[in-house]
This record gives sequence, structure tokens and C-alpha cells, in this order.
Amino acid sequence: MNLDFTLPYLWLPESVCDRIADFFKLKFDNTTGLYLMDNDVHAKTVAQNPSFTFAFGDSLSVKDTVSIDLPYAAFDVQASWPIYNDSRNYFPIRCAANATQYTLGRAIMQEAYMIVDFERGNFSLHQAAFPASNAQKIVAIPAKDARIHEKDGLSNGSIAGIATRSVIFAALLIILIALLVRRCRLRTQSQSVSSAEEVSSSEKKEETSELAEASAKRKQLMSSEILELEIDGKARCELA
Repeated sequence: MNLDFTLPYLWLPESVCDRIADFFKLKFDNTTGLYLMDNDVHAKTVAQNPSFTFAFGDSLSVKDTVSIDLPYAAFDVQASWPIYNDSRNYFPIRCAANATQYTLGRAIMQEAYMIVDFERGNFSLHQAAFPASNAQKIVAIPAKDARIHEKDGLSNGSIAGIATRSVIFAALLIILIALLVRRCRLRTQSQSVSSAEEVSSSEKKEETSELAEASAKRKQLMSSEILELEIDGKARCELA
């Protein structure tokens, strides 16, 4: 059967409609297609308050079905203008031409609710509850790949486990940051030492080159002085 909340009727097989009509002494109106109920029969039916039970499932086995109980008030409706000039009681059923028209309208959904799980591709009907407090109880459908399903939230053990793992993770993170900082400092110090050694080496090379230049100059001066002395000595000998 189809479920259509926009329709007030229950489109049922003709045999089912005939049984309901016989039980409640309904009169079929060929013009409107409605099953009318006399005022006397209506008053007697309201006083008796019969109930209806619909079983939903994939099989006729009781364990595989969900039962929805509906009081007569769910079917106690009236038709007026533009169908009739005055208000008339009728039972909201219609004869379906074939199985494709079998439909349960919103009379069912006055006493039931539907759970639709699009992620898993299924839905289910359940009996509606009407608590005196009118307190709402909305329960979320867990995700398909959720691993933790707790009825009333996380247990104390789960909370303690999460807290412990968080502390361990924070400690490991701090240690990792400290190691990275220490490594950066060592690298900086190593670079500083290398730079200092390079500067010292360059300074030593400059000093060595300066000393070599000074020594060469001294040798040059000494050789020139010796040469002058030799020339001067020869000149004196020749004069003598």
C-alpha cells in the first residue's frame, strides 16, 4: 500500500469496503462515491467507540508486523460544501480500481508516526503516543558509519579514556615541539661556530699574507742595502 498524507481517504479493495459498510450500516452515494452514515448510527457508533487495528509488515507473521490501533474518532469526519449543501457524516474510505490505488490517507497518520532513514534506505511505522505531559522526545538517528552508540551520552569510562588520550597527545606534542626547538638552536649554534671559524681563518690568512709581504719588503730592503754597500766599497777601492 501507498502512504499519502495529503488524502483524507483510505483507498481499499472493494471487498474490504463492503465489509466495513455492512458492519457500520453505511450507505454508498453513487454521485460522490462516499460512504455516508445516518445520524442515529453515528451517535450509536460514537457511544460504542470501536477501534481498528492495522498490521504492517512484509509477511503475515505476527513477529514480523507492526500493529497500529486507531479509535473511531480517527474516522469520524463530515463532508459539507461544495460536496453537500449540509454537513453529512461519512466514513473516509473509497473503493480502489486496482492494487496500484491501494492508499492509506492521513486518517492513519493521526495515530501513527513514520521514521525515515534515507542513508540506510528504509522507513518504519510506529504507534503514536499521547502522553499527558505532552513532552517531546526527539531521538536523532545515528550516522551509518558511527562507531559509538550510547543511549544517554558517553559513559564515564569513555570520558576518562578520551581525557587520558587527550593528555597523552598533548604531552607528546609538547615533547615534539621541545625537540624541534632544541634542534633549531643546535643548528643555529653550529652555523654561528662555522661562521666564527671562517672569520678566524680569513683573519689568519690576512695576517699571514701581511707578514709575508712585510718579510719580502725587508728582504728587498736588505738586499738593496747590501748592494749599495758593495757598490760603495768598490768605488772607494777604485779611488784609493
